[in-house]
Amino acid sequence: MYNPAHADKKMDHAAYPKALKKLDHSALCFIIKDCRESIEANPANPNNRYYADEILYAAAELRRRQK
Repeated sequence: MYNPAHADKKMDHAAYPKALKKLDHSALCFIIKDCRESIEANPANPNNRYYADEILYAAAELRRRQK
């Protein structure tokens, strides 16, 4: 059930990717795994867009490191 007190996390799209550069590979993988599991466990969660952004930014950081 939607609860506005626990919803609508706001992503800082400038600061978050920068913060990820300080994390190691395993931390980035954990973020991706944790967010995917959260979305799967509760597809109606209004914070899922935030979790999706976390997945995208963590995956982008992993790809950046592979270059």
